Amino acid sequence: MELSGGTGSSTYSSVGFAPAAMMQDVDVYFCTGTKVLSGVIQARYDHPILDSTTPKEITNVSASIESGVASCSFTRASSIQRTISGGVKQDFNLTSSSFYVLYARGAMSDGKPAYHFSQKSISASKVSFTVKSLSSECGKTVGCFQSPQGCEPGGDCQFFSWVYNQPSNQFRFTIVGKAKTPDNYQAFAFTQVNQMQDADVYYCTSKKVGSAAIAARYSFPGDVPIGGEITEQEFRVEDGAVVCSFTRAASVNKTTSAGVQTFDLSKQQYYVIYSTAVASSSGSITRHKAAADRGVSADKIDFTKFTGSGGSGGVGIATKLMRAHGILMILAWMVCANVGVVVARHYKPLWPQSTIRNKKVWFQIHRCAMVTTFTFTCLAFILIFSAVKGYSSDAGAHPIIGLVVTGLTFLNPIMAIYRPHPETPNRKFFNAAHFTVGSSARILSYATIFLGLGLQWPNLEKFTTWIMVGFVVNQVVAEIILEVVSAMYSHVSSFAKLPESAGLQGVRQKYLLLTYVVVTNIGFAATLSYYIVQ
Repeated sequence: MELSGGTGSSTYSSVGFAPAAMMQDVDVYFCTGTKVLSGVIQARYDHPILDSTTPKEITNVSASIESGVASCSFTRASSIQRTISGGVKQDFNLTSSSFYVLYARGAMSDGKPAYHFSQKSISASKVSFTVKSLSSECGKTVGCFQSPQGCEPGGDCQFFSWVYNQPSNQFRFTIVGKAKTPDNYQAFAFTQVNQMQDADVYYCTSKKVGSAAIAARYSFPGDVPIGGEITEQEFRVEDGAVVCSFTRAASVNKTTSAGVQTFDLSKQQYYVIYSTAVASSSGSITRHKAAADRGVSADKIDFTKFTGSGGSGGVGIATKLMRAHGILMILAWMVCANVGVVVARHYKPLWPQSTIRNKKVWFQIHRCAMVTTFTFTCLAFILIFSAVKGYSSDAGAHPIIGLVVTGLTFLNPIMAIYRPHPETPNRKFFNAAHFTVGSSARILSYATIFLGLGLQWPNLEKFTTWIMVGFVVNQVVAEIILEVVSAMYSHVSSFAKLPESAGLQGVRQKYLLLTYVVVTNIGFAATLSYYIVQ
């Protein structure tokens, strides 16, 4: 520690650490330019009780006077025990706890510090001397956001804390990135819409504190020059994690999709969105990749309170709805629809004498699979409109083709209700229309899933597109093999009756192929679903 400011040996400069914002229960140090004194202030307004000898926790002491200004330095152990008011033992551990910092100047009298001059101050909030001590006051005197919930800054944790100074109408923010990521940026932003849209962004790197704005949904944050509303910037790397602090005016204007927008943290509540990734060579934001490296608070946060209520790092309802939408569509079109189509085309002859509720087995399997496809598609349709509160005009072709798929999904069961009897001449027209509508919906659903994987949300890794490619190739190959096997044993005749003996041959091969199709479809669907929820 270094301490200076006195004007020779007749005066002192002092610094103290206290659990409350007052001159009581203080671990205190005095510099006169000729010596360093240490001690404790117990009751408020009491004179300090000086240590008779330098405690073993205080080493490397030096004191000097240069140009009439006293200067001292010393090394203090992270923890020192003091007896405070009431005879209580207090551990002043600067690595695990935060303390108010008190500063004062005064005169020396008979070799002891006298009552200080008017030059005195107390920090506006508790000060954390290491990243590990930052969370000690969360929900008490400091507001905190932690992802994962309750994580310790300096570990595998994205940490954001704030203190509101009401008299100055300013906020003091501290950002800490994940450990062992000194080349990363750590960003936090304020938004009214629990997603990456119309957001006031601040980020921390080893080179700077940055400010940015996000306009339309999925657009890349644009850097904004830091003006007078952002002051007292500090940035460093500690234990492999980027650490930044800065003071922000309560009200700041940023340009969003709606034009110039005011972000006033003292009057409005906001969601917190956060992300981390490797910073650019200039120390700016780059596109985040891994799903675990970004997220949004579960609720809006009141930044004038220190409840910690928003610091869960939880998943917002809109994100949950979008995840459910994606998973339901994957299950509908990568599993259920495929099973329904394959059984209807290739498995009609395999159960000639068996029925389920007076209907042929293949038909009941087909109907069950397609009704499930219809149900999942309808649910997914409702969920995505609820999540984005309307139509996603900025999500490219994905919603357009998705609407077409949903329309075709509705059309096919309506056609099935009015289908002609198998013995009537018009049946062949129904079969052709049913096949065309179903096949179109199925092919377009694959295209929609491909486009969905490439959206900013769910922000999946690029290899997930190759998982989808593998699924399509696997399905095409499996159905080609089924066509060959079915042709060999006369199991397919789209517009004519099958011979009675058609189901007697190739049964084992067909069962094996059906098992393969079901298992691989479920495997691909489960893999994509896993990455969506991460």
